[in-house]
Amino acid sequence: MVESYVGVSIIWFIFEVLEYHLMTLVCNGLILKLVKCLGLYQHISTKIPKVLIPQKPVLEIVSSLRIELNKGFAAIIDIGSGKHLKKFLSRRGMTRSVNCISSMEKGNINDTNYRRIGNLTGSGRREAGM
Repeated sequence: MVESYVGVSIIWFIFEVLEYHLMTLVCNGLILKLVKCLGLYQHISTKIPKVLIPQKPVLEIVSSLRIELNKGFAAIIDIGSGKHLKKFLSRRGMTRSVNCISSMEKGNINDTNYRRIGNLTGSGRREAGM
């Protein structure tokens, strides 16, 4: 019973998610069968060479990466804790402007995006309630 659900799920995944077609599946199956029958497929045992990477360069790269990540996290923590309000507001403004521009490129231009762009450029009008 469980095997049939697995089989049906695999078939659904192949045809719906991967958008595979029945004719393509049949043709690929026939090609593989023909290759196997004609003996064109030979099992070749390959020897994979060992790759030895020196430990010292890897440790240096990882160490420098760790230091840079820690510096970045420390800056994020400082900005988030309110120590650098100007940096925080500038990063927030950049994020909002990138968001507006990317949504306009997708064609999602609406009134909210126009207001955001106006507020970012300083030419937005203030509403009476704000």
